[in-house]
Amino acid sequence: MNRFTSMALALVMSLCVSAPAFASEGSFAAVPSEEVVTPHPRLIAQSLYKTNTDKTNSVAANPDDGDYLRFYYRNDTKYACTAYLIRIDGTREKVVGSMAVPGEDQNQAIFFRAGAGSGTYKIKVENTENGGLVSGYAALAQYLDLTDMPDY
Repeated sequence: MNRFTSMALALVMSLCVSAPAFASEGSFAAVPSEEVVTPHPRLIAQSLYKTNTDKTNSVAANPDDGDYLRFYYRNDTKYACTAYLIRIDGTREKVVGSMAVPGEDQNQAIFFRAGAGSGTYKIKVENTENGGLVSGYAALAQYLDLTDMPDY
């Protein structure tokens, strides 16, 4: 009995020592919490460059990927703009989310609605400060739920 207990204890201790070594093999990137980071571009990842207003190509969301959409815009100009998440239903377009983006800054917003994963979307950006240049990077990502969404 003592021999069995000693062997079992030795096995458990060796597993305890080796477990942290396996845990460190995964990839992990730390992101400063005060910095907004581009969401993983699962649907849209597009540069915009046009006078007054520009928009991304439209894209169909996948119903199996969830009903949470995170849209992002990085403003490369010094003028404030507004980014709109637009849902397209046939010939009808409806703004389902918007956010202000100061000059030379970035912002992101989350949109949720039951059935959102079955829609078609695009991002429209408008220079709301002086009607001048729209220049930046737009992205749209889709998530199953809030726990699927990385913290930025």
